[in-house]
Amino acid sequence: GGWHQSDEVGIGVLVASGVGLGAAVLCFPLWLGRWMGARPLPAGPLRQRIELQLAALRLRGITPRLMPSQGRWPGAAIVGWVPRFRQLWLGDALVERLTPRQLDMVVMHELAHVTGRHYLWRTAPLLAGAAVLGLFQTYWPASGEWQWAGKFLGGCLASGLMLLGMSLMAHQCELDADRAACDLATTACPWADQQPQRARVELAAALLQLSGACPQAAAASWLHPSLAVRLRNLRRS
Repeated sequence: GGWHQSDEVGIGVLVASGVGLGAAVLCFPLWLGRWMGARPLPAGPLRQRIELQLAALRLRGITPRLMPSQGRWPGAAIVGWVPRFRQLWLGDALVERLTPRQLDMVVMHELAHVTGRHYLWRTAPLLAGAAVLGLFQTYWPASGEWQWAGKFLGGCLASGLMLLGMSLMAHQCELDADRAACDLATTACPWADQQPQRARVELAAALLQLSGACPQAAAASWLHPSLAVRLRNLRRS
């Protein structure tokens, strides 16, 4: 029952694994940004506008970056889970095609993912799948001719639950971000503070503009609701 060297080795491996995983989580946005060719958003009116919006919403540690022109990506995304390691990606095609107010609303939508902690919402299906595996591991007979059936059934149920849950949660996060973006705009965008309903109009116009430039974006996908559903969600807000 004494302390053995193997215990120290086990603890050391566990600590090293935790440190390595934490470093990977922190550095992933930086590595991904370099690999994708994202570059710092140049100084100018757009960068100043976004920095003022971040300050108004009291969001720190989010670096705006511009995606390269060769990609012609008409989109935006928040990359990263931890403050000061997060990046706001804006496609150059997005910046070119949208009006300043429309671009404001796209930025508000992405920031709404942060204020709404949607990155935590998206872990729920993974936890549910892990719970299903744990239940099968605990209550299914550990021996006997049906042992393989328990592993197969548990794996199938857990995988199906995670895939379906991730899709449903992603759709819900997008709709919630659309609604929350309109509320954030009244705080971060002076023009929306004076005309609260205008935020919904500008966001809808941005969605229509982007779907016109990329027709496949109007259809529902595994991770995004259709344009029609998003517009209906805005009208109901």
